[in-house]
Amino acid sequence: MSDKNLPLKNLIEVRNLKIVPRANPRYAILKGVDFEVKAGESLALLGESGAGKSLALQAVCGLLPPCLAAFGSVKLHGSEVLPLGYSRSDRGKSILYLSQQPTTAFDPLTKVGPQLIETIITHFPSLTKEAARKTICETLSSLRIADPNFVLTHYPHELSGGMLQRAMIACALILKPEIVIADEPTSALDALSVQEVLQGLNRIRKETAATLIVVTHHLSVAQALADRIIVMKDGQIVESGLANITNQPQTPYFRHLVEMREELSSTFKKLQLSTGLIGETGENNFQNVSNNLLIEVHRLCKAYPAHRRLFSSQTKFHSVLNGVDLQINRAEIVGLAGASGVGKTTLARLLLGLEKAEKGSISIEGENLFSWRKKHRASMSVIFQNYTQSVDPSWTVREILSEPVELKCQNLSGDERKYFEEKLKEKSLRDALQSVGLDEDKLNRFPHELSGGELQRVCIARALIAEPKLVIFDEALSSLDASIQGEIVKLLKKLPKRDCAWLFISHDLKALTALCDRILFLHDGQIVESIAKQDLFKAKHPIVRQMIEAAQWL
Repeated sequence: MSDKNLPLKNLIEVRNLKIVPRANPRYAILKGVDFEVKAGESLALLGESGAGKSLALQAVCGLLPPCLAAFGSVKLHGSEVLPLGYSRSDRGKSILYLSQQPTTAFDPLTKVGPQLIETIITHFPSLTKEAARKTICETLSSLRIADPNFVLTHYPHELSGGMLQRAMIACALILKPEIVIADEPTSALDALSVQEVLQGLNRIRKETAATLIVVTHHLSVAQALADRIIVMKDGQIVESGLANITNQPQTPYFRHLVEMREELSSTFKKLQLSTGLIGETGENNFQNVSNNLLIEVHRLCKAYPAHRRLFSSQTKFHSVLNGVDLQINRAEIVGLAGASGVGKTTLARLLLGLEKAEKGSISIEGENLFSWRKKHRASMSVIFQNYTQSVDPSWTVREILSEPVELKCQNLSGDERKYFEEKLKEKSLRDALQSVGLDEDKLNRFPHELSGGELQRVCIARALIAEPKLVIFDEALSSLDASIQGEIVKLLKKLPKRDCAWLFISHDLKALTALCDRILFLHDGQIVESIAKQDLFKAKHPIVRQMIEAAQWL
């Protein structure tokens, strides 16, 4: 019998894996999980937030946090891994773990370049620093980073999540380990970058026969990468099979997961099918009505200091925004799309007054942004991507919801103050929770006692309770699984807008078409297209066309 016909051996075997908190061993987070991965195979772990997917793979890597204990058996090449874990030489070369939160994968006190170079040289001692740097730059360029030197010469906190994610993936492409474990490798990336990352991971498999294990909440990513899919819920495996199991889900939970993703994509698909019936051109049909205009941005420019040599008086600047123009009407929902690291969050921070632009102007209701903010406290809100870090962990939900109302009342008097003081009463706070689909008993809970979806709903309620004029959603859905994304989009459609405008920042065009009236595309520091949702498939700019085409399969 030839080697090709021999059955592949199990590279990783996991048997009865349980994970418990050391402080409370009776409570099992992972409840006896069994699976195996063959050499050269690709496996995807799919499921909602808190299902235990990431913890299972951290146990396989020997990277569980100290507060958790793992029991059972994890074998690599037939040798037991628990509880000793791997040697330092094994990590990176034999097994490589790509973290879900790219900010935690880097030393915050060291620039990204030296960290990547050190990692490469550790595993390839014959390489010089110059050769390692050249290899890293070439790999980053292949992942759609226009200026790799900018990434290498900056600290992690100075880069977007998407850039850091691609820096980690570049490391995997260079090291070519035996096993790549990717924990949500595409969650912070736009559709074009997702395609390139998937191509890169598939290239590793093809060229080195590496085994790939992926955690993802994107059904399409699991189908594109995996030979087999395991579906997890509440610390257990509820369904498993080949990649085509998404076509015929067996369990109610997996069926709900597939249905919610289909619902989120339905508007996008309808627009695609009806393109030929919607007018003659793809020109922007947005018309400004002066008495309805809320925000006007004119020729906005923003740059950050780039690399500066020691003892040099000259500082180079990296331009992020270069003459942005946009207008947003009252009660309008506007989407902002663009590649990772293109400056979407920077624009949001400028609109919120958290940073100042070098050039250009921002006016709200015809008044300068900063003077308007002084008169209208708590009239702008933001919902962040990282919901766990956007609330005080020592506050209850009641305190979290009350804070923006208390701030708003400081500058009010008379009947208007009484109106908002009513919102601090028990019934109003309960109504605020119920409006986002949460039970009133959550009022006295702390953030750590809520699931990811519940905590993001609390953040939405907090953003809306003080009736702001502008709410910015900064990648508010990207870290949530498909079922929770669909539920929150349905919730947002039902919420009353009043005169409040929403700016919805996302790299997910399907989510934007499901929710927004108009979509802006940011590229090379400028708004290159502002187009009504129904004319999306008639966009003219080449990069916008590429983004739409890439989104069609996600």
